[in-house]
Amino acid sequence: MERGHLKTMPFEELRDPATGRTRIRMVDIHSPHYEVARKYMIRLEPGDLEQPEMQAKLAMAAGVESSELEHLFAPIIGLHEERVGLLSSAP
Repeated sequence: MERGHLKTMPFEELRDPATGRTRIRMVDIHSPHYEVARKYMIRLEPGDLEQPEMQAKLAMAAGVESSELEHLFAPIIGLHEERVGLLSSAP
């Protein structure tokens, strides 16, 4: 932020010039910057896998079966393995 306005950073500024890899940066999750970024993020939420229609749309977009989508993403969004089996058997 500069003078109360968000400033975009060129991707090259985030890269380590020696390796070409993106530098890992710590983020203050309580800052206004993070709050704004989080609001603009598109995120997979647990409810997305709990709604069969949404899960089917996401699976189709990803080019996988619904069960594969669950297997890949349920642990990442905080759904435990035993719950994934319940989601697969949901009507």
